[in-house]
Amino acid sequence: MSYECQWMPSAESALEEILHSAAEPAKLAQSLKKLEQEIVADPLAVGESRGHDLERIAFTEGVAILFYVKANEPTVVVYGVWRTH
Repeated sequence: MSYECQWMPSAESALEEILHSAAEPAKLAQSLKKLEQEIVADPLAVGESRGHDLERIAFTEGVAILFYVKANEPTVVVYGVWRTH
């Protein structure tokens, strides 16, 4: 089953800022695209659970992404993104 990925506006804004200030924005964008593809393919297999199994955190190229899974829809909502270093 494939999931739809939705980004909260605040997460989209944070991502744009991170990409704008990145030393290698194309490399980071590619890494994030790969992570999103993994999330929509099987969100519960990506990253680590936070709180309960449907709330997750994943990391790539110095960026963390918080998301939750709406299993009954099937949708993934990204609601947080930040640099880890």
